[in-house]
Amino acid sequence: MMLYSGEWFGKGTLLAIDSTRSQPLRLEATVTTDDSGVIVQGRLDMPGFGEQRLTLRAAADETGRYQIDCQLGSGTFLGNAKLESEPNMGMIWTEPGIEPAVTASFVLFEIHDKLGCRGFLRSGSSTLTWELALTTDAEPVRADDDEAPASQEPDRSNVVPLRRR
Repeated sequence: MMLYSGEWFGKGTLLAIDSTRSQPLRLEATVTTDDSGVIVQGRLDMPGFGEQRLTLRAAADETGRYQIDCQLGSGTFLGNAKLESEPNMGMIWTEPGIEPAVTASFVLFEIHDKLGCRGFLRSGSSTLTWELALTTDAEPVRADDDEAPASQEPDRSNVVPLRRR
């Protein structure tokens, strides 16, 4: 399992599939682990929804999968995940009969000295995608390298220049 006990901070973006403009996404959470799984408690600040309380429990079952129970704001979700090997991945959904039906997928992977989390959410006819950089550092991760201190050169290894040199 890639998440371990501690304080986690995340910063990233949320994007509607039919949009070209992303919105900021922030997470602050406390993770605790035990023999049966992991508990995540915190808050997620989402555009259009404001700050939402997050509680997630992922407990191992006898087949090597993890059963997920998640509460995000007023929404309740169930799901499954594979957390014993990298990348960690899973899917959550609302119970049948709940309208609008919501389904979300996620993948958790290692990137440099952080964890990355990407996923999709489908609700009715709307599809969203998100990505978060997660760290246990006290200062949340910067999504915009231009905010880096002058003494620290931003990592631009994944940036492709569009102008000719």
